[in-house]
Amino acid sequence: MKNFILFFILSFILVNTASADIFSSDKFTLRAGLSFNLTQIHTDRLIDHTEIEDDGNPEDETKTVGLGFVTSIGYRYDNWEFAMAGDVIFGGFTDVSFNYNSSNTIRGGGHFRLVSIGPQIKYYTPYSILNLANIYFGFGPSWSLQTFVFRHPITTGGFNDKKRVSFENYGGSLFIGFEEIKPFKEMHPIFLEVGYSYMHSYKVSILDASNSANVITLSEGDSNDFSGQYIIVRAGMALF
Repeated sequence: MKNFILFFILSFILVNTASADIFSSDKFTLRAGLSFNLTQIHTDRLIDHTEIEDDGNPEDETKTVGLGFVTSIGYRYDNWEFAMAGDVIFGGFTDVSFNYNSSNTIRGGGHFRLVSIGPQIKYYTPYSILNLANIYFGFGPSWSLQTFVFRHPITTGGFNDKKRVSFENYGGSLFIGFEEIKPFKEMHPIFLEVGYSYMHSYKVSILDASNSANVITLSEGDSNDFSGQYIIVRAGMALF
């Protein structure tokens, strides 16, 4: 995580200092909006280096829908924009099974929270829709934190509904969008975009949230066996 943040900061500074003109306030844009997503998560091999053979059981794969919000901040230079963007997604699940501490299992439903951040590069094409909206596309790497909150879990160990399972992931995203053509950004042009994101875990933690003001990490370890993907629709406007 620290290396990822350092890489982004250095890259962002390098890109934005390539031209003094990019620091003009006319090039700076802050956007915000809402999102709707379809998320698919794979949980057939999970937690504390424990692996289970993929038996094709549909319980190992869960699809769900959710809502969230999106923000981005960046600089536009000619047809290119370099930005830092974030998604916060909320969703539910009905039947997911996890394995932990080699011999214990967690199974049940509940909800999850996903926070994803990362740098983006956008290219605004010379094409438009009826001269009303520019067409653009973009991509970028991402870091995300996904936390599962169980409601009355069935477990063979000491896991209860006050505990959480949290994954840290690396990934990336692609998207295409449309932004309203306005002579000035102060007129708050609206945007609509459709994106695809993929994530793969590198770390997992078991958390105790009995005291919400002081969440305790009970255990953590390496993980490369959790993955997920989501299709997301974002809509919003330029704030300034």
